[in-house]
Amino acid sequence: RRSCGMACRRRLGDWQGRMAKPFDGVWARLHRSLLDRLGGTNAIGWSQASLDSASVPTKGGEQTGPSPTAAAGRPGTERHVVVDANGVPLAIRLSPANVHDSRHRQATVEQAAAC
Repeated sequence: RRSCGMACRRRLGDWQGRMAKPFDGVWARLHRSLLDRLGGTNAIGWSQASLDSASVPTKGGEQTGPSPTAAAGRPGTERHVVVDANGVPLAIRLSPANVHDSRHRQATVEQAAAC
């Protein structure tokens, strides 16, 4: 059965909303399972990796800070991601948007290396 993209997005949002505290760590366990399966078949592309970060607006939370680029210092979160040669995310970290990227580079790379 096919579903429209908006319905899928809405259901994902509902699921994420219900995951707040009781299901804390669901995404981390899912990511770990993906890496274990790929690692078991030597499917992780260790020949190259890419590190990037992006600031995203948020409504609040632990990893939130005033975004230096958003109008009026609206709250934001910075996502730091390392991907392998195939685009598989090896490490994902969050930080407040008002913290410089360089402060999280080393920890993000070390997290990827621990895969």
